[in-house]
Amino acid sequence: MKKSLITRMGLAAEGWPRSLIDAATEQGLHRVTHGTYSHSGDDGAVIDCLLQRAGHDAVLSHRLAAHLHGLDLFEEPQTVDLTVPYGATFHPVQSAGKWPEFCVHRSRTLSVDDYELYEGKWPITTKARTVLDLAGGLSADRLEVVVESALRSLDRFDPSAWDAPCLARLTELADMHPRAAGSLRLVLRRRPPGCRPTGSPRETLLVQAARSKGHGDLQRQVRLTVNDLRSRSVLTVYPDLGEFDRLGIAFEYDGEQYHRDRRAAERKRDNLIGRVVQVVRFDATNSMQHNAAVIDDTIRAASRRRWPDPSWLVSRSDHDVSITIPK
Repeated sequence: MKKSLITRMGLAAEGWPRSLIDAATEQGLHRVTHGTYSHSGDDGAVIDCLLQRAGHDAVLSHRLAAHLHGLDLFEEPQTVDLTVPYGATFHPVQSAGKWPEFCVHRSRTLSVDDYELYEGKWPITTKARTVLDLAGGLSADRLEVVVESALRSLDRFDPSAWDAPCLARLTELADMHPRAAGSLRLVLRRRPPGCRPTGSPRETLLVQAARSKGHGDLQRQVRLTVNDLRSRSVLTVYPDLGEFDRLGIAFEYDGEQYHRDRRAAERKRDNLIGRVVQVVRFDATNSMQHNAAVIDDTIRAASRRRWPDPSWLVSRSDHDVSITIPK
């Protein structure tokens, strides 16, 4: 059998007796739905079959959609989730072996705005709809990690870019489905209006750590531009967290990549920024409880000093700060 997906009728047409088909299911041929079989290891064939049997209104959703969208906490595929119209009678059969779990969800509210084609092949719920579907099964803190990853732009080379339409749609869905989106509404209320998303799951945990000490209003991913006229250098950075209205503090969470790739240019950047704002760095060696205490102590100490320097020219707009140091 060279096909990755085959029906019982097709096997019978090839001369397979019923007893041989039953025996084959114990030796690598797995039942996907009633009368349909596939060789082990071909997840794409399983998804193709499920979508075909479920009908043209079925879409991939929930945990599988989160995995395909690359959302945090769903790096590994956990199950094959499908959403079908509420009245559908589709019931997949759990296959033997190492196939993932199948789960069918029924919805009355899935609209054409809530799904798209994944790589032009499979219908899949959008990022915003996927987050809504997951909201009921996650705590607010875990859901916040998922939301922040959904809002990140796929353009990793532009830290200022983020998925603003996704945030707008999330807000709409949370208002449209208040009973199903309690934790989602809480996560969205926690976000400072218009702020950029965090850069990683650990940065989201750092936000939560600061919030636990009463500092949930710290600015996130602010575009900080320093123009030093004395050295004729201009530098723009995006601190993970910070306070640039009266304290001048930047909190950075350094991943392994930072330590592995830190070069002279990055050290020069730190030296310049460090002359303007206080930079506090964290990494994975410390717990978030420790980080929360450091953030609290740093903010309390900084409130006793004067910032910014009166000789600097400081201009601010929403989530952007520009500092010019005169000659």
